[in-house]
Amino acid sequence: PGASHNTVYRNLEEFQDIGLVELSSQSGGMVVKYRCDESHHHHFICQRCGRVQEIQLPTIDWDFLTQQLPGAEITGHSFELYG
Repeated sequence: PGASHNTVYRNLEEFQDIGLVELSSQSGGMVVKYRCDESHHHHFICQRCGRVQEIQLPTIDWDFLTQQLPGAEITGHSFELYG
């Protein structure tokens, strides 16, 4: 009960860094989901009921993306569809 909001959010970010949770933003704020598996995946999130459904995407062409970002190192990504 005595933990500050900053402490909670900092710990959530650390949990995300080590793969325990997935964080995403919605219009109402941050959504935290426990990671159940090790595979990277993407989601559709229903804005009406909050249901989250895993979706499959084609393979990302990382070479194409890095060519557009000279000098940058891509360290991760997030892709979510809302509706």
